[in-house]
Amino acid sequence: DVGFALAFAELSMAHTERATERASFREEYQEQMVAARQAYEQALALQPGFPEGILARGVYLYRGVQGYVGAEPDLTAAVKLLPNNFIAFAYLGGMRRRQARWTEAIDLLERAASIEPAEAITLWAVLYSYTALRQRDPIERAIQRVQNAAPSSLEPAIARASLLVSFDGDIPGFVAAIEPLYELHPN
Repeated sequence: DVGFALAFAELSMAHTERATERASFREEYQEQMVAARQAYEQALALQPGFPEGILARGVYLYRGVQGYVGAEPDLTAAVKLLPNNFIAFAYLGGMRRRQARWTEAIDLLERAASIEPAEAITLWAVLYSYTALRQRDPIERAIQRVQNAAPSSLEPAIARASLLVSFDGDIPGFVAAIEPLYELHPN
């Protein structure tokens, strides 16, 4: 049943994320990673070649065991097989970013952001990628997109102020931009 294969694929990704969020708890990490592997294996056993199962295995390899070489074929296949799947594009884009393959990373992360425009984590990844390339106009647009996705967050304002230092060397301008934020969040 395809539904069960999808459930196992999603369960695998949930276990992988849970494991990597709590990596400092070694025993729990190992348990979650074993469960993640078993779940994606079950998804692919139920339906060999199942796109979501391939994605789950790629996420497991990339996030769980940090095997970029092993994850790359699965994540690459997932973006082709699942052209509207935000997760596939976000993970492959994240991997490309960590490999300093900036143009590919930006293209993939922008595609993920176009699928899920309110996903602030992906928008931050887009922002960091443009920052690595020191592209001010795209950085400013990315900051605005993050602000739109997370309007109550102070971080976009801090990022915008940081541009004054990193691009203009304007420390007084940075301080002037940051000071009002202390009133909003004194702690």
